Amino acid sequence: MSVKWDGKSRISNDTYRESWDRIFKTNPIAKEVRTPKYKPRVVKAKKGKGSFKRKRKEPEDGWSGIV
Repeated sequence: MSVKWDGKSRISNDTYRESWDRIFKTNPIAKEVRTPKYKPRVVKAKKGKGSFKRKRKEPEDGWSGIV
């Protein structure tokens, strides 16, 4: 190898391409995981920081209780 490897990027040579093709073209589960169906989604917090809601419930009869 003539280029110093930085530890992050992948080497794209023929061996890497063949291995990638072998894994992702023949394995249906690996192929499915790479689709947008499994993309990360933002989930709203139900408990803890950021989950407090300030909406007030409306009374059922329409009367606010203030005289």
